[in-house]
Amino acid sequence: TALFANPDANAYQRLLRVSGSIGAAASALGKEPQIAVFETTTPKPKIRGLLELTKEAEAIDIIQTGDDEFQLAYVDRYELYIVNIGSKGNSEPQMVFSMPDDHGERPQFRSIRYLTPEFILAVSNLPKKNTGALIQGLRLPSPGHEKARLAA
Repeated sequence: TALFANPDANAYQRLLRVSGSIGAAASALGKEPQIAVFETTTPKPKIRGLLELTKEAEAIDIIQTGDDEFQLAYVDRYELYIVNIGSKGNSEPQMVFSMPDDHGERPQFRSIRYLTPEFILAVSNLPKKNTGALIQGLRLPSPGHEKARLAA
């Protein structure tokens, strides 16, 4: 079953995450980066949404937030986005965190994981080669707020 729309010859499925009855897969090396959200309860996955991205996803994660309600998080090199996934449709991607620019160089996201529906742990590579990694705890925005906050 093809999860992505209009795949080109170089595109492949790079990332996959599953939470309960929902899965998400991100493409790589294609002309049009995408994330496919699908149901995992049947032998042939049923597509619940296809996100067209401006930049390739570096990492994705998904967590269940309620009955048939989920939240998808993904990062490109410098920004964290969240998408709410529900039985009646999906929200538009919301950019909730942008890596601060310290003196012209920024760490780049490499991995994210939900710890709770309100908290994500992110690992980033420091800008200069072989200088280490940065681990950040991000508290996701509560209703009425737009941006995540560094918590750890």
